[in-house]
Amino acid sequence: MPAKPTASSETSAAIPVLLAQFNALRGEIAERSKAQATFLSLAITALGALGSLGFSPSGDKRLLLLIPMVSVLLGLLWLDHAANISNLGDFIKDEIMPALRSSSGRSDLPDYEVFIRGYEVRPAVILRSFGLPPFLTFLLAPVVAMVLAFDAPVQNWVFWTMTGVDVALLVLCLAYWAPFLGGPRATKDDKGALKPPTGRGAPPTAFGPGDSHAG
Repeated sequence: MPAKPTASSETSAAIPVLLAQFNALRGEIAERSKAQATFLSLAITALGALGSLGFSPSGDKRLLLLIPMVSVLLGLLWLDHAANISNLGDFIKDEIMPALRSSSGRSDLPDYEVFIRGYEVRPAVILRSFGLPPFLTFLLAPVVAMVLAFDAPVQNWVFWTMTGVDVALLVLCLAYWAPFLGGPRATKDDKGALKPPTGRGAPPTAFGPGDSHAG
């Protein structure tokens, strides 16, 4: 008669499952971070291409009204990845790591998701990761393009329709982006998180492949 599995053996058997989940979640975070970098590059490329067409000698400055449409849509996708990266990190911190500590019997296992919060509560890091990059690329540049488009010689119903769509998209993007300035992953429980070292070593940003929310 086969022996009954003991509690300790069942606990040990859970470790490979937890590690597989951990690796899968970290892999998804990395992929979403790469996608964020792609969206940023596409927005900059669209800005340059449409700007060149709008300001060319034979161009139409109404083409500049396409910049907010493209930039804001890419910006919303960028922010959506940031929010999902935040959710994935929270699941690792709140579910996977406590289960790993319990299964391994090691209460001192380090947790990067806790450590990163030591950076994300810093205003300068929030501004660098979630403030300036999306603001300049997905909000400020489209607004400047809209203002310049008003120099177009023809301002018909198409012009004003596109302007209305641009304004609506910008307001939507602004409303979605503003909460990130509070630190999307800095919760009350993280205020006492492990403090980051001073000196050398820059904190991860929204564009790093490892853990950004910005990725």
